[in-house]
Amino acid sequence: MGYLALGLIVIIAMFVLIILASSFKVVNEWERLAILNLGKYSGLKGPGLIILIPIVQSIATRIDMRVLASRFQSETTLTKDGVAVTVQAVLFWKVIDPEKATLEVSNYRQAVELAAQTSLRDVIGRMKLEMILSNLEELDLTLKESIGRKVLQWGVEAKTVEIRDVSIPVELQEVMSRSAQADREKQARIIYGEAEIEAAKKFVEASQIYASNPSAIQLRAMSIMYEAVKSDQNTVIITPSNVADALNPTVLATAWANPANIKKE
Repeated sequence: MGYLALGLIVIIAMFVLIILASSFKVVNEWERLAILNLGKYSGLKGPGLIILIPIVQSIATRIDMRVLASRFQSETTLTKDGVAVTVQAVLFWKVIDPEKATLEVSNYRQAVELAAQTSLRDVIGRMKLEMILSNLEELDLTLKESIGRKVLQWGVEAKTVEIRDVSIPVELQEVMSRSAQADREKQARIIYGEAEIEAAKKFVEASQIYASNPSAIQLRAMSIMYEAVKSDQNTVIITPSNVADALNPTVLATAWANPANIKKE
């Protein structure tokens, strides 16, 4: 009989120790525990070491108070102009009201991710593809506002939203690539044409100078010949007689002595 009583006491002692051990909880600096007293919300505890009353108190949820990041993407969605796209994004968010995050929604993490996904789908459906591709920053802000309105009722604040990738059909990518190439060729032709116009104007000015001063065109002929032979001494150049006459020292001296060819100081 004595051994039976002793065994019973040991079992009871072990049961009490287990209950007491489970009453001690360590809460990290960035965490808070939502506590229920007999099923009724009583508040938050933590960080540090906390003690719960066995059976009476229980933990409803463990809430992370840091800024969290959730990746999400839309299913293949039609834009306003009927293009099927898939958009991937990242939401940075934070719990600002732990009581609402505990009482207003069963799983605040899952709720935030689903709200972000549905908001992304709705925003894409209201925008054209060109707007999405050219205004990603504006799309980020629009998504942040849309998601923020939904999650605020759960005690969550949407910090920022960043678009990571926009996927479009391969066929459309090829069409857009050809269109961009055509635009670049068009711009190149316009620039080339403008350069031709400027060059033509300069040639007209040069012809007027040469027409009014024969010595200038002789000096220009010399310059052209020098540029032609300076890179290769074995080059043979056939020149018209008038150009050869222009190389006569007497003619050159006269050209250089012409007041029209002397720069004014």
